[in-house]
Amino acid sequence: MRNLLLKALVAAPLLAPLLTSCSTYSSWSSNPARVILAEKSFEDGARIEYRLVYSDIDDISVHKDATAVLELPFLGLSVSSINAEAAQTYGTQPWKGVVITSVTANSGAAKAKLNTGDILLAINGQILGSDDQFFETVQQYEPGDELELSVATRNDEGPGRVERMVSAILGSREMEETSTTRIPVESNNEVFRHTGLVTAAIPADLAAELYGSEAPAVLIAAVTQGSGAYDQGFRGGDRILRCNGVDVTGMDPVIQASQPQRDQIELEVHGPLGPHSGTFDVVKDIAVTKEFDIPIVIDHTSNVTTTKTSFLDFIFQFGFNYRRKALAAPTTREPQSSRYLSILPLGMFEFTRRPGYQKNRLFWIIRWSSRS
Repeated sequence: MRNLLLKALVAAPLLAPLLTSCSTYSSWSSNPARVILAEKSFEDGARIEYRLVYSDIDDISVHKDATAVLELPFLGLSVSSINAEAAQTYGTQPWKGVVITSVTANSGAAKAKLNTGDILLAINGQILGSDDQFFETVQQYEPGDELELSVATRNDEGPGRVERMVSAILGSREMEETSTTRIPVESNNEVFRHTGLVTAAIPADLAAELYGSEAPAVLIAAVTQGSGAYDQGFRGGDRILRCNGVDVTGMDPVIQASQPQRDQIELEVHGPLGPHSGTFDVVKDIAVTKEFDIPIVIDHTSNVTTTKTSFLDFIFQFGFNYRRKALAAPTTREPQSSRYLSILPLGMFEFTRRPGYQKNRLFWIIRWSSRS
């Protein structure tokens, strides 16, 4: 049995690439970031928000969300189209006018004495046939315009409806409209490889909008969890101000300081969490660890009179390991981590047993780690 299990251990690295669906990234994985970089507000209620969006080292962008406050015409009605079923309910022809389902208090429609259940036939002579047409027609006018409405009201003195003309003054309502401009920014693989920092080169025109600076800037888009930069408190959204004592107005000082022949790199930054500085080691390569849970099933038969349990069998069945994992920390510069004890379970189930013969099935989970 021990030989079979040892063979399974040898085969585990070969099985790992076939089990990518079981893989999870460990503490060295880089955490995606979505950070608010700057916000601007204006007297008319408009505002602009700049967001740093990172999903991959080759997919980093700044999203400029511009929100404008629009003043739209508002009659104060909610309406519904009249299909064949609704036409029978309201005693009218299908697709001729729209039925009023609600009236806003103190609106132009309320002051014109329109009521729920009335049929609005036309606006300024433009015949209506659906709720979409109603909204499109109202949007053709400006707040303060006077509209002539053709309305069919239930006849209180007999069957059918009575058509009448009423005047209504358009009011207004405010609505926010947001448009997003995506501005791609470039990163540098060498900086990431030697520091674990995903950097973003901000061009001068965008830096002027964000920081009022006339020179390009460099942002930290994300930090590899568990790296030296992470432990020193650097986080996504930090703007690098100085690198090894040199003012940063472009990517060159950061690239030069990140060369593998350098021992350490010192950064001064300012970001959503405030100003910060720290020093950490430059490494030859930042490695990413993938962990695989590899299930192994072994059928084992033996002669009952000769089967023995060894100390090695005991370890296989009750093995455990101690692990530490760095966690995302977008709201603090203190490193966050979790520590846990993982058990590697091995179950042995007896399938067949008769005099002189025993068949068992063993189930074992191996956790295999690979670094790239």
